[in-house]
Amino acid sequence: MFIQYSNEPLALAMSCGLYRRYSRGRRFLYEEEVQRLVEGEERVKRQIISTIPLDDNYRGSLAKASNLKETLSKLKQFGSGVCRIEVVQENGLSYDGTGFYFGDGWILTTAHVLRNRDKVNMARFVFFPPEIEISFEARPRRAIIHRLLPAGRRPDYHNRDIALVKLGIQYTYGRKRDDLEEWEIDEQQQLEQFNFFDFSSLVKNVFTPSGDVQFSLRRTDPLTLIHFGGAQNNYKKFEFDIAMYEVYKYTQYKVINFAFSVESGSSGCPVIQLVGGEQWILVGVLFAGATHENEASSVIAGQALVWNQEVLQHIEAGREAVGKMSTFKPYNVLIPFSERAQLASESRVKKAADLAITHRILIL
Repeated sequence: MFIQYSNEPLALAMSCGLYRRYSRGRRFLYEEEVQRLVEGEERVKRQIISTIPLDDNYRGSLAKASNLKETLSKLKQFGSGVCRIEVVQENGLSYDGTGFYFGDGWILTTAHVLRNRDKVNMARFVFFPPEIEISFEARPRRAIIHRLLPAGRRPDYHNRDIALVKLGIQYTYGRKRDDLEEWEIDEQQQLEQFNFFDFSSLVKNVFTPSGDVQFSLRRTDPLTLIHFGGAQNNYKKFEFDIAMYEVYKYTQYKVINFAFSVESGSSGCPVIQLVGGEQWILVGVLFAGATHENEASSVIAGQALVWNQEVLQHIEAGREAVGKMSTFKPYNVLIPFSERAQLASESRVKKAADLAITHRILIL
């Protein structure tokens, strides 16, 4: 599929609370526009930017940016690892979210995009490398949720829970090649052929957002989002060099508040930062935050969970454990008590329970 350029402006950010009403234009670039700026000569950069229907202040910051071509070229590379998640519900209605490739066939997104097994089974994952569309169709995939808050709270916008879903070969433990499903083999070949950007490579072990080590996070640090949110959800969007409103602590985690509203479908996208003009790091994942309302309108604030080592350790524990489980059995109140008692005695059920207690990893 060839990506087409569109001049149709998206909805403007609404004026409410901490949000400013922008001038007639947007504050992001489509991938085709990024490509034009990467391929264009430096002397025509301002001319290209002037033809894009951008917010005036944003246009000015792009025109003044140093090393813009190099930066956008890097973002385009990162964009190959960002996918649109399409979920068709039982009632026939559908919704979209964003996810990103996190290595070894895993897609990372937010749990309110894929909150349960039914949603996972109906989810389609679509990547858009230049000029083509690569789709991973709805399948009964391995999936886990990392609960950031204590048990008893369901996954929702404000819990900021993380979901991971497996593409390609679902697991190898105890399986021979003849045991693999044909669709697993086909997907694995696609993963190897297209080599989507792996965002886990941007995770830095020394990054702690407490401000006391090399990779700190301050309100003045500009960040970048890559997502499929908004009306034009077939088009990848690059929100480059955007400002934070504040960074605050929520339980033991750091959370970013952005000074703009979230586009529907952008939840689950990566939040990245260029440190010292040289090194890119994965800061966290975008969520929809609190809703702000006035008489005329309402907006959902943009928020992001900031990584810390505890989150990453839980995720890795979940991926490793699920990869070693050959089968899953449901365990809920609908199963007769005698069968539940038998299930609880099985070692694989105990492993799943230990995973939930120790790492707050739920297997979907």
